[in-house]
Amino acid sequence: PILPHREGIRAVKEAMNTTQYHGPPVFIILRLIHFILKKNCFEFNKLFYLQKQGTAMGTRMAPNYANIFMGALDDNLLRSCASKPKFTPDLLTTFFSFGTKEKKNYMNSFNTLMIFILR
Repeated sequence: PILPHREGIRAVKEAMNTTQYHGPPVFIILRLIHFILKKNCFEFNKLFYLQKQGTAMGTRMAPNYANIFMGALDDNLLRSCASKPKFTPDLLTTFFSFGTKEKKNYMNSFNTLMIFILR
């Protein structure tokens, strides 16, 4: 997925600093994530490429990284909503289950690399 690196790393840092994380120091985890995101190479038609955006789908960290990023996006949307729902385990799902063009445009204003569509 094309998740912006800076915002993704910031989301991971915030998640690690606001939960009961017990593991290697946060700065080491963040440096490893940065390394994975910036140094991912792949081969296509016998040519090698350096991936410049997003995460490689085959890396073990990609699903967790994407979940943390989307959770942060979800939290940011909830904080910015004028009328907050009483309960929503997943604001993005709730938001789009009653989708309108205005909501789609609002979502797309949060990030230039991700494009939300209504179907």
